[in-house]
Amino acid sequence: MTTNLVAHAPDLFAAGIARTGADNRTLTPFGFQNEERTLWQVHDVYNRMSPFMATDKISKPLLLVHGEDDNNPSTQ
Repeated sequence: MTTNLVAHAPDLFAAGIARTGADNRTLTPFGFQNEERTLWQVHDVYNRMSPFMATDKISKPLLLVHGEDDNNPSTQ
């Protein structure tokens, strides 16, 4: 959420810290949160919800924290 807010609402924050964030929603192609449609059904929704697709809009400092104990499993 932090990365998305820094990208889409830059006036709300001076900086952001995102810990174990889901920054690229296209890596969860079979749904996320309340979105039950797949990436192939609503590609535009996934792109809008993916901060990864809006990196050009990030103008404030952003610290991304990930590590060995990241609780977001990889797509396999």
